[in-house]
Amino acid sequence: MGSNSFNINDYLEDLRSLFLESGYHRSSFRKITKCIGVSERTLYVEIGKKKDLLKVLIDYEYTIWKSLIDQSANQGIPPKEVLIDFIDRLERTQLHSKTPSGSLFCNLTGELGEDDRDILRLIADKYNQIVQDLAHIIDGFLSPQPRISSRELALYILSTIEGCMILAKADNDFWEMKNGFNNIRQLISTI
Repeated sequence: MGSNSFNINDYLEDLRSLFLESGYHRSSFRKITKCIGVSERTLYVEIGKKKDLLKVLIDYEYTIWKSLIDQSANQGIPPKEVLIDFIDRLERTQLHSKTPSGSLFCNLTGELGEDDRDILRLIADKYNQIVQDLAHIIDGFLSPQPRISSRELALYILSTIEGCMILAKADNDFWEMKNGFNNIRQLISTI
């Protein structure tokens, strides 16, 4: 790699915001370098192609979600409370974010196409890991003969959360997002 003074990890949150706001295709290399204040040459030497940067951001997005799950799970509380705590943490993160808009996973999948199958596969793999982590928590309180599997419930919870965050951004109405999070909490409490 190139210079010692450049570390992409120092810019991941700004880059995440840029990709959430502009999307993958509208985030030109020039726009990216302007966002983080480095030359195109430095970024190219350190990262390579824009697609390589996107892979780093997808890993970063997974790390954000995984860390919220782990913070909730490591408190020694019952599984149902772990899930509700995760929802609370995610809501606080979104409300205090520069760009509350759902996950990078959800925002990118709509704009990527056939040429981006490797990126779509990476997104699917990371998202599936999150679903598995949540399903594992749900297994801790789901009845022995559930009408819905823990994986299906985890997918439902994540898709509802994503939808609420996207609607909140589109309408610039965070009441909608808070409402969605509250509905998920109520659902969990009834299981």
